Amino acid sequence: MLSLELPPELWLQIFPHLHRNSLSSVSAVCHRFHAISSPLLFARFQYRPGVSLEGSMRGSILTRELERLAFWSSERIAPHVRTCFIGLYGRSITMDAVMPLVVALFEAVSRFTNLRVLSCNFALMTVELPALRLGKLAHLETLQIHGPRLSRPDEPQQASTVIQVRKFCYTDINMPVDARLSSLAMLDPCTLRCMELSAGRGRGLEHFLGDQAAMAACHNLRTLRITFKDTDFTRIHACVAPFPAIRELIVDLHSTCRVDAIPPAPLAPHLDYYKGPAELLPLLLSSAPQTVVISRGSAGAVLDMLRTATGRPDSITALSVPVMLYADVLDGAVLRHLLGLCPQLAHLALDVSADARAPVDNGPTNRNATGTLCEQLATVMRGANALRSLVLVWRLDGGRETVPDRADLEVTLRASVPSLRTVSLSTRWS
Repeated sequence: MLSLELPPELWLQIFPHLHRNSLSSVSAVCHRFHAISSPLLFARFQYRPGVSLEGSMRGSILTRELERLAFWSSERIAPHVRTCFIGLYGRSITMDAVMPLVVALFEAVSRFTNLRVLSCNFALMTVELPALRLGKLAHLETLQIHGPRLSRPDEPQQASTVIQVRKFCYTDINMPVDARLSSLAMLDPCTLRCMELSAGRGRGLEHFLGDQAAMAACHNLRTLRITFKDTDFTRIHACVAPFPAIRELIVDLHSTCRVDAIPPAPLAPHLDYYKGPAELLPLLLSSAPQTVVISRGSAGAVLDMLRTATGRPDSITALSVPVMLYADVLDGAVLRHLLGLCPQLAHLALDVSADARAPVDNGPTNRNATGTLCEQLATVMRGANALRSLVLVWRLDGGRETVPDRADLEVTLRASVPSLRTVSLSTRWS
């Protein structure tokens, strides 16, 4: 039985864990519970009408939707909304929109004065950002937009209305109908800290990043995550290099990257962190990143890229790379050469998978097999004089994988690498 004698701060810890239906029920118990539960009940608003904006929504259906929007945008409810999800489909959302539902929806959004995250799915619609009426949302931190053709109005009073967010996500970017102006200039460069972009059809991504003046103004943009389709080194460089202050770069490729001439200017002069495929390392090394996380590509591919790249890998102090048990660990040559190319490496993470060449053994309980593996790892690591931490993730696929004993591994490695301070070993199903 609920007791009202608990101090309010304890109820504040309990209520966020309640299911929405339970939260709705307890809100009617007393004024205190209502005051605590209301911000939780109305913190998330989701709107997907399920019909085209130009469709046949009229009469009682339209009235019901307008009443719902009026309820959520009321003075009593609107201040509680922190996260808003919108899913619409139709032809366009423009500044001169006259459809009652569109007008009411974004009027409601403009009243969510404490909104932190706005996520919109506008599949293949033409959308003018000022039509979303986000100018009054002083606390908006993240704007996520999926699928539309963003259109920038060319009237001066509209083009000057910038959107202030810390994080902007624009996925499935498609080429706008009016390809004269990029919508990047609609974002306030003073507040923008993080951006996630993903290519859609055609050259929409390149068009969005075609305004070099707007890119150069983003002095506070530190993190860029970008997904390319059919691309090459020159295009990647053109989409990243104009940003002046990128420190964290995450790249995904939905296809292979064609190797062409590497532009002479560094991709990101202030780069600290790179996560992406090994094949882009020749483009990255001139930026001297300290942390490199390989999301696609073998240890052998990483070694080849480091050897052939014009930049030097001396700057790398943290490296995460996938390796194969036999080809890279038990054989050892690839890892040994890789460590030799990175003399300042202090943190190493290996994602270990079984390969077809691995010999069959008696499983993880075979002390001889695991002991040999520990000794081989120690031999490979010998000479890594700057290494302070080693993280091993052993992937299991249902076979009889040889997994080293952590205690034995740590003792053996410490004897071989005196600088080593921590060893972490975990298993994960593939």
